[in-house]
This record gives sequence, structure tokens and C-alpha cells, in this order.
Amino acid sequence: EIILDETTTIGVRHWRARRTILARTVEMVETRFGEVRLKCVTLPSGKIRKTPEYEDCRLRAVENGVTVQEVMREALRQDRA
Repeated sequence: EIILDETTTIGVRHWRARRTILARTVEMVETRFGEVRLKCVTLPSGKIRKTPEYEDCRLRAVENGVTVQEVMREALRQDRA
């Protein structure tokens, strides 16, 4: 109602949506730049995908004068070691 009252639009589309959420956990990995959290999700196939937490990587990059991508790569390398 607010959109119709407060804008020039003459119609609004709306519909219901569903969301499927993957099971997830968090692990810590020690890198040469410091600790980084890894988000771990279980895919429908049963495989596990791990992604370094961006904010952790950004903070470690600033602290160490390196790029965020370098910290991300290092976190994944250390996890596989």
C-alpha cells in the first residue's frame, strides 16, 4: 500500500518464494597472516565446499599489507595441508 500511495506506480507484482538453505558449519584455520574462519557448506551431492570469511580475510590483509585474495588463497591452502 505504501508503494502505491507514495510512488507513481500503477501496479505492484508480488509472489511467494521458497528458499533452500544448505547446512553449514564454521571452522578456523591458522595462516601465516593470522586466524581465518572458513564457512563450510554441505552440497546436495554430499561434497563439502569451504569459503574463507571475507571480513576475516580483509582484516588480515590490512594487518599484513597484502591483498584479500592472497589471504583467501592462503587460508584454503592451509585447510588442505
